[in-house]
Amino acid sequence: MPRIKKYFFYIVLILTRLLNILIMGLVLLMIIPLILPIFDEATSFAYIDYLLKTDQTIRSFVSQNIPTSIKGRDISRFIIIFMGLILKIMTGGLSENLRYRIKVFKKKPILPILSALKSFLSSVKAKLKKIRYFKKSKRQRLLETFVKTKKELDKWGKELTFLSIDVVHSTEIKKGEDPSIVEHDFLAYKKFVQEKLSNNNCIKSNWTPDGAMGCFPKFELAFKAAREVINELETFNKTVKLIKNDFAVRCGINSGIIHFDESLSLEDISDRTIDIAAHIQKQAESNTIYVTKQSVKPLELHHYFLPADKNIAGYEIYKWRSRK
Repeated sequence: MPRIKKYFFYIVLILTRLLNILIMGLVLLMIIPLILPIFDEATSFAYIDYLLKTDQTIRSFVSQNIPTSIKGRDISRFIIIFMGLILKIMTGGLSENLRYRIKVFKKKPILPILSALKSFLSSVKAKLKKIRYFKKSKRQRLLETFVKTKKELDKWGKELTFLSIDVVHSTEIKKGEDPSIVEHDFLAYKKFVQEKLSNNNCIKSNWTPDGAMGCFPKFELAFKAAREVINELETFNKTVKLIKNDFAVRCGINSGIIHFDESLSLEDISDRTIDIAAHIQKQAESNTIYVTKQSVKPLELHHYFLPADKNIAGYEIYKWRSRK
C-alpha cells in the first residue's frame, strides 16, 4: 500500500507540473497582445496572427460563461491573467506538498517487516561476532587489541628531530658573580637561544634552568639552529653578557619517529628519541654538536661532520665543530 501511494503522488506531481506549464502559457498568451503595439508590423507574421486568433477564441469562451464587461469595457483578458496567476500559486503549493510527501516516503522503509528483519539480522551478526571473539584464546584477544591500538597510535607517528642545548659548567661560571648580573645574563642567553630556535621553525621547546630542548620538523633546521647558536655565541659574550666567564654550549641532535601529540607540552612527551638527544649532548665537547649517524639527512650534509669515535647508547656519533 505505501508503494502505491508513493507512485500515486508521483503521477499527481507530474500532472500538476504540466498544468502549471499550461497556466503559464495561457497567461503569456494574454500578455503578448498587450505588448505587440510597440513592435512595427508584428501582425504580419503568421504565428503572431495565429496567437491572436487563439487569444480571441479563449476570451470569447470566457465572455460567454462569466460576466467580463464593466461599464461597456471588456476586461476578459485581465480576468484570465488574474485567474491564471491564482491557479499558478495554488498548483505551486500543491507541487511543494507532493514533493514533501514523496521525500517522506523515501525515508521510510518500503515495508515495516523488511526494517524489522534488517534489525534482527544486525543483532544476530553482532552476537555471532561476540561469540567468535570469546572463543579465541586470551593471547589471541590480547594480540588483536594490541594490533588495533598500535594502528591507532601509528596515526600519530611523525619523524621529528630533537636538539638539546646546555651551558657548559653553568654552575662554575656563576661563582663569585653578583646574583642580579647572573640573572640578567642567563635571561639574555635564554632569549638569544630561543630566537635561534624560533627562526628555524622549532615546533615546540622547553627549558631547564640553563638548557633547552627543541623539536624540529627536519634535521637540517635543528642543525642550522645549533650552528647559529655556537657561531654567534662569541658576539653574545663580547656585547651582551656582563659576568667575567664566557658562555659555552654543547649540543646533541637525534631524529626518530615518535607518537607526537601537538596538544601536549614537550616535557609531557616521553620518548627514547628525545632521551638520546639529551644523553649525547651531555657527552659532547664544548661548542660542539654531537649527532647520531642515522639522523644526518639528507646525505649531502654528511661532509659537515667528522666521526666522534664514540658509541653512545648503541648509536654511532658524528660531530661538528665551528672552524672559527
